[in-house]
Amino acid sequence: MKINVSEIMRLNGRLSNIETELASVFVKISNELTAISNNIKTSILIESNRNVIEKMENLSFTINHNLDKLIEFLTTQLNSYTVTNEEATASLEHLIEQITNVFDSSGTVIMSTKTETIMSGTTTVSEAAPSLADSIDISVYKDNPEMGFVVSTGHPVYELTDSERHFMYSLVAAEAINDYDDALAVSSVILNRADANNMTPEAIMTRKNQFEAYGGGSGPYLKYQNGSKEIPEAVKRAVDDALNGVRNCGYFSFNANSNTGYSDIQVVDGGNRFK
Repeated sequence: MKINVSEIMRLNGRLSNIETELASVFVKISNELTAISNNIKTSILIESNRNVIEKMENLSFTINHNLDKLIEFLTTQLNSYTVTNEEATASLEHLIEQITNVFDSSGTVIMSTKTETIMSGTTTVSEAAPSLADSIDISVYKDNPEMGFVVSTGHPVYELTDSERHFMYSLVAAEAINDYDDALAVSSVILNRADANNMTPEAIMTRKNQFEAYGGGSGPYLKYQNGSKEIPEAVKRAVDDALNGVRNCGYFSFNANSNTGYSDIQVVDGGNRFK
């Protein structure tokens, strides 16, 4: 039996993002149940609310049980089959550790059977090369799981032309602070949108009223695009890594640090606010 390392890497990245999505959903459900409890006036409604809470508890038990099975299966894969690539072995070990640490009683597992490679406007399904994920050094990035930021690899890979890549450098430089983590988070938002809409990064970045730095083609990004301002190396590195399948969040939007009413979610102090 062969271990599909590319799928394991993709699953690793997907699991990290699901934690953020689930946490948001369960917080909303919890808040709604609390509001119901505070306003219930009849015994029937009180009993109904208790039944809902009991069902949620049963769901948590089922999720945990299935999650344990998944961990057991992956552990068996690691212990029972020979993997000649030491980095592939390390990736499996890291995946098991991530599942154990990231998921709580609100966890679940969603997996796909394909890995996407997206090339300048055309989406094709293909096997991602294991060496690509293995060669990326993510040690410069930091996790902030309490805010929903967990660095992961194995996401869709985008192959851009030099001009398209320079454009993304310029936009991210104008939107993010000069910080690896904030630049990766901004890049992640752009590519999360591209994934969800089956669009190229450039098409996402030039959508009307989506990115202030673009500003319809005349925004602050131009200073980086035309070379009057130097693009920070941290931004280039973060964009390159993101295009090669690295993400640190599952968010779809962000706003400037100065907009305190937008969100309290930041990967780094002084950086953008995400949600």
